[in-house]
Amino acid sequence: MESVGAPLLADIMKMNKKEAFKEMEEKALLKDGKYDYILLSGERKLFGAILDDSGKVCIRNALIVAFEPGKRKVWKIENYIMEQCPEEFTACIKSLKRLAVCIGDRKDDTSYHFVNDADGKFRENFGVVGVVEAGEYIYAFYYDWKDKRNCCIMAACEGMEQADLYIIMKNLYIQGGETDGDGENADRDISGINETLFGTGTEW
Repeated sequence: MESVGAPLLADIMKMNKKEAFKEMEEKALLKDGKYDYILLSGERKLFGAILDDSGKVCIRNALIVAFEPGKRKVWKIENYIMEQCPEEFTACIKSLKRLAVCIGDRKDDTSYHFVNDADGKFRENFGVVGVVEAGEYIYAFYYDWKDKRNCCIMAACEGMEQADLYIIMKNLYIQGGETDGDGENADRDISGINETLFGTGTEW
C-alpha cells in the first residue's frame, strides 16, 4: 500500500505547482494581484514584460542567468533583438518573498520553480539573477533559493540610451566569462549564486 501511496502524493504536489503558477500568471496578466511579469519565448517570438504600471510592453534589453547544480542557462535581448533564448522563460514576481519561474516545457513538472511559497513545500536548490529593461522601467532581480538571499530594484528609464543597471549587469557578466548558457562553464559546481559571476521585438 505504501508503494502505491507515495507516487500519488508526488503527483498531487506536481499538479499543485502547475496550478499555482497558472494562477499567478493569470493575476499578472490581468494586473489583479499586482504581479510583475517577464516572458521570453523564442518559439512564440515573444519577449515582453509588465513592470509596475507599464502594462504589456516589449522588452528592449534583458540579461537573465538561471541555474541549478549542473545546469546554467542564459537569455539575452539587445535593442529589441533576441540574441539568446535556450528555451521559454516566464517569471511572475510579487515581492521578495513571492516568485515563480517556469523554464521550458509547461507540461513538464520539473520546469516550475517557486521561492518562499506560503507553505514552503516547493523549496529547492535553484537561483536566478537578471535585469530587464522594458517600457519606462528597468528591473534588476536576484533570487537564490539555497542561500535565501533575495533582492530587487526597479528604476525609471530616461531617454533612449541603455539604462545604467543593464550596462552594469552586462559588463559584470562579460567580465565573469560569457558562455552560451549550457557551454563550457555549465559543469562547474554552481550550487549557489555567489559561486557564479553572471556572466526587432514583437508587440504582444
